[in-house]
This record gives sequence, C-alpha cells and structure tokens, in this order.
Amino acid sequence: MGEHRFAEALNYAQKALSLGTGDVSPFAIVGDAYADMGEYDKAAAAYSRLTPRDMLLAPRAAYARDSRLSYLKFIAGDTPAAISRMKTAVTEGVEANSPARISPGCTTNWVNTKHRQATPPRPTRLISPR
Repeated sequence: MGEHRFAEALNYAQKALSLGTGDVSPFAIVGDAYADMGEYDKAAAAYSRLTPRDMLLAPRAAYARDSRLSYLKFIAGDTPAAISRMKTAVTEGVEANSPARISPGCTTNWVNTKHRQATPPRPTRLISPR
C-alpha cells in the first residue's frame, strides 16, 4: 500500500481472506485498497466486514474501523458525520493506548487528569497491603 501498489495489495488481502481463518483484518486492507483506487462503495462494504456480527470490538479494532469510515464520510461530502465518526475513533484510540490497557497490573490516572503532560508518567505497580 505504501508504494501505491493497490491492486497488488488487494490481491494479497483477498488471498488471505480465501484461507478462511476467520480473521477479519484483511478486510481493512481490501477497504484501503478500494478507497485508494476511488472505489468507495466497495471500500465501505469491506470496512463493514471489520465488525463481526454480534461482537463487541476491542478499542483498537473499533478505532481501525471508525477512522476508516470517517474518511469515507469525508470523501462523500458528509463532513458532520465524518467529524462525529472521527471523534468516536479518537476516543477508542485513546482507550486502546491508555497505560492501564498497555500494562495490565499497573495503574495511572494519566488519561483522566485535567492537566495532561506532554509524555505520560510511568505507571506504578499496585502494592497490596500486607
């Protein structure tokens, strides 16, 4: 994709999907390739497959889906919907990258502080009372 070889990326992603592993991540590549080739309806159809039916997505997967759908809304000229979807994606991205998620067993109040620092503080381990 980075080399603008969209048709080739699409071909490889479709081969990955044909393996039938149940992994839905190649749909992101399919959608990205179609979006970059101007096939926006096909891109939307591929992105819609990123959400398996009756499944709650992890924040990182939800971010991947919603940021892409935001782009398609923007391309279609629906700026308010694009902004709304991107705000949702940003919230999901923050949740996916919060130190509490990255370091299980550690805690920090960085995400919820009023005065955010340029770099997050190092998480501290919870010490159970003896």
